Amino acid sequence: MTNPNPNPDPTGWKRCQGDEIGGCVRRLRAARSSQVTRRRMMLTSSMTAAVALLLAVGWGLRDRPLKGDISCKKVIASTDAYFHHTLDDQTADRIRKHLELCPHCMDHYKEVGDPFAEQLTGFWQRTFFPVLASNR
Repeated sequence: MTNPNPNPDPTGWKRCQGDEIGGCVRRLRAARSSQVTRRRMMLTSSMTAAVALLLAVGWGLRDRPLKGDISCKKVIASTDAYFHHTLDDQTADRIRKHLELCPHCMDHYKEVGDPFAEQLTGFWQRTFFPVLASNR
């Protein structure tokens, strides 16, 4: 005698037809893949925004005027004019004030040095103090 009930399992489960499990697995994998892709895109865009913000803040601070009312960029660009005394008094005073407050620019000016001061110092030492010049 044949069983009229197509479900032979007494627990109520039905047999899967065709590729039903495989299709379910493919749909779950696709959903998971799209979720991972969205997370990666969010992370990438967040990181890009953070880097852009840091760069903008860095550039803004770099050109920020200090109490000498002149930016580091202008002070560094005016090095030769400052040492050649071709700047007006107001600009030279602004640079001096900036150098008092900015160790980065002060280090640059010390590194470059005043070539005329060194030449004059050497000239005066050789001319008027030959004993000191020979002890160097």
